[in-house]
Amino acid sequence: MKKRVYPILIAFGLFVACAKSPSACFKLSHDNPFKVNEEIKFDGSCSTNTNYYQWFYKDGSFSKISNDPTAVHSFTAPGTYSVKLKAEGKNSAESNTEMNVIVEQ
Repeated sequence: MKKRVYPILIAFGLFVACAKSPSACFKLSHDNPFKVNEEIKFDGSCSTNTNYYQWFYKDGSFSKISNDPTAVHSFTAPGTYSVKLKAEGKNSAESNTEMNVIVEQ
């Protein structure tokens, strides 16, 4: 007689804490336009569920990853620059947002 093997399923309760996803947002020190070499303050404190911030200025420069939601940057040439904020929350979840900064002479 042939033996039949029946798998036995055992259920384990697994509880995972759901971390809220980060949401990136930022404000500028004032409305566009800005002047060449003017220090512009970028404020990402309106971002939620965020632990770390990194700024990309689209002029070839970027900030180090930091837990400070603010940054200061100036542009050395006129143009329109798409500035991006990358906000990182728990479990390396990310949120990005971009805004155009207009720089005139």
